[in-house]
Amino acid sequence: MDHTYSNFGMTFRKARTQNPAAQLALRALALGILTTALFLMAAPAPAHAKFSTFALASPSNNKTIKKKVKFTALVEKKLQTRTAGIEFWIDGDKIYVDKKAPYTMNVDTRKLTNGQHTFRVSLIVKAKGGKVNNQVCEYLRAVYVNVKNKGVKATAKKKKLAIPGPIADAANKKKKWSLRFQDEFSGTALDPTKWNATRDDWIKGGNPYNNREGAWYKPENSTVGGGSLVQTIKAETAGDLIYTPHLFNYTTGMVNSDRHYAFQYGYVEARVKVPSCRGCWPVFWTLPAENTWPPEVDIFEFIDTAAAERRPFIASHWKDANGPQSELYYYTSPCGTATDYTNSWHTYGYLWNAGKIQPFLDGIPGPIMTGASVPHTPMYLIMALSTVDNLAPAPGSNMQTDYIRVWQPSKP
Repeated sequence: MDHTYSNFGMTFRKARTQNPAAQLALRALALGILTTALFLMAAPAPAHAKFSTFALASPSNNKTIKKKVKFTALVEKKLQTRTAGIEFWIDGDKIYVDKKAPYTMNVDTRKLTNGQHTFRVSLIVKAKGGKVNNQVCEYLRAVYVNVKNKGVKATAKKKKLAIPGPIADAANKKKKWSLRFQDEFSGTALDPTKWNATRDDWIKGGNPYNNREGAWYKPENSTVGGGSLVQTIKAETAGDLIYTPHLFNYTTGMVNSDRHYAFQYGYVEARVKVPSCRGCWPVFWTLPAENTWPPEVDIFEFIDTAAAERRPFIASHWKDANGPQSELYYYTSPCGTATDYTNSWHTYGYLWNAGKIQPFLDGIPGPIMTGASVPHTPMYLIMALSTVDNLAPAPGSNMQTDYIRVWQPSKP
């Protein structure tokens, strides 16, 4: 069966597999029959227009600011005629609405406490025909800035980052969240207390590699610099025949928090820029800390980011009496634009509690998965730039991750 869900201008495509043979083809990220057409394409992908709809153009992420600052939001040209205004947010509160371009907001940071603050913009789209109210189309990425002014008393403790109001739990805005895990990748090397940079045999008695993978994971391919985790593809022969049936022509990077950090229920967020690359297979996902499969949740996954449609999907995998089962949703174009999610920064979120899981892309809440789709065991995090077997990714292609954070509800 195939259903379509719409929410705040974004459409998600749902595909549920019920044939056990087809479900096995989806095992551990390999989407088999859903992506065969992409894998078999030999000709270069057609040109694809790139734009990111709108953005908070200044200040830049992690910038230190003082006194009075002007914040500027930019709207992609083809969307300007539909734009009714821009909302500016600080720490989850809507501060100002600018209904006429250029969209700006002046802020006197001396009225804020010293420390880190969250700035965000949302886009208001004109209603068709004037019969209904204008609506917020999407929330873009959050920008974190550091305020530092003389004569302003610094906070006693570094402020824990709050999830902006409507993103993680719109139904219960009074919910309190605690930041339980974070890596801002602000140093010069991967933190070994948080991450492993190799892919071990974490599935008991099984192969840790997915079907159709085309690169070997090497620690040297996951580096930290410029405020980001950078995972890079290299053209070199590598592998281990104990784990895989053949050697690979490429190496790439992955990190996982297995044996360092796992969690059960909460809200995960990562700001990531994936490359446009023939055969690139970037994925942010979770696996059980008890080292079994399934369950599995793919917070975002792309297969061949140089394909005609460059969009991610979220998926949940589990097992019942009929064998492995899968449920997935494709993200399509928000705001009626042909958004290309590659080569630009986007924020991917994932809300997980005992009754549901729900994706967020650039702050837009996606469809809710319930029932068997929801895992109930501690899971650890994996961020990987995989590649598709038999395709030729461009050496030097890389995926950048600005941060990875996990919040959980605070105890009363």
